[in-house]
Amino acid sequence: MTKPALVRLKKLVKKFLNGTEQERPPSQPKLKTADNMNFHASKHGDYLYSVPSLHQLFEEETQTTHLKLVEEHEMLIDYRVLLVGYDYQRNLELVSWFEELGAVVVHTTNFDWAEEAISENPKAWGILVVEMDQMLNEQETIASLLLARAMVPELPIILATRHDHCDRCFADLTEICTVWKRGLLCKSSYKLLVIEAIDRSHTQSRI
Repeated sequence: MTKPALVRLKKLVKKFLNGTEQERPPSQPKLKTADNMNFHASKHGDYLYSVPSLHQLFEEETQTTHLKLVEEHEMLIDYRVLLVGYDYQRNLELVSWFEELGAVVVHTTNFDWAEEAISENPKAWGILVVEMDQMLNEQETIASLLLARAMVPELPIILATRHDHCDRCFADLTEICTVWKRGLLCKSSYKLLVIEAIDRSHTQSRI
């Protein structure tokens, strides 16, 4: 048994023992070791209670973990992501993250190309992701985002930036983007932004 599995098993043992203590009726004497480790039951009047075995708890937790991984892998299975960022190596890293969530990703370092791609087929894109870290002209970036928003009003737009922006630019970005966040974002941060962007987009489309 691997070390992580052993740690999980120890936690389940504690959970099992705590469950045994908590689920016993107040007037019921403490259970002794049962002959059958898969099922424990005791009758007190008309009250029947049972405690799941360690094997059951382990299987349930394993199944839950598996389902969670499947859900994450299919989170963006119906979405085509258009990624714009001036750092090519960073783009490759982001592509791998979005692919892990099930997305098909097209990336570019040229915002003009992204504009053309959106204008040629507005419905082809599920999410627009923009990293502003290396973008030299802030106003041009905002203008490009405005154009993308005008072409596809319902398009979820995620913006990540490490820059401090003037008040006017801050207001523009807040108005244009579905979600945006300052800082060098990690994989888990992007996953949360994706969830928030999709949720907000669905909410706005129902209004």
